[in-house]
Amino acid sequence: MNQYREALTQLHDKVSQLDRRDLAGLAAFEHCSSTALAVSAGSADSDDAQARAVVRCMGWQEAAFERIAGALQDGGHGEVRTLWHAHALDAGGHIANIQALRSWKLLVIGDWVRGPNSSHYVEPTADHYDGVLVRQLRAGTPAATLFSDYPLDNAVLREWLVEKAPALHRGSRLLPADSIDWKAVGVQKWQAGQRDAGT
Repeated sequence: MNQYREALTQLHDKVSQLDRRDLAGLAAFEHCSSTALAVSAGSADSDDAQARAVVRCMGWQEAAFERIAGALQDGGHGEVRTLWHAHALDAGGHIANIQALRSWKLLVIGDWVRGPNSSHYVEPTADHYDGVLVRQLRAGTPAATLFSDYPLDNAVLREWLVEKAPALHRGSRLLPADSIDWKAVGVQKWQAGQRDAGT
């Protein structure tokens, strides 16, 4: 625990010295690391409490999906891009990629993604899609507007939205055959993260 605390302290100090206050994920990480260090500084706290605080900090991006889901549930559609940036979901990496993919599924599929077995469930077919993006397309919102309002920087997802927009604008129902290939969305996200990381 002492080694974890020392490493986290050094990282927190370095991050706190950065001039770019708008750096993706900076505020969320600083808050998480400050909390973890405060817990670990308390001599009355057990090693378990200290370990849990550090582990939560190491996985600080894991809160992204629930925060995005909460914003959508409260009608805060405009907050999605801000939360995406706050949790650096475009930065690549395992946790960011998982949270980005889950969030995109939420935007397209809807609340089904928030179920208790969300990590193991089988995605419903397109005839059951009822996420905010599908609802907005049904209301006549152009796909280009969605691209500016939401963080949809995934080529597979964008292509699907452009392709399905005319039918949804006409009020046509989606069919099971219209379903998104989520595996392709995830692969494209992973490959983009690898390019960004220079690997």
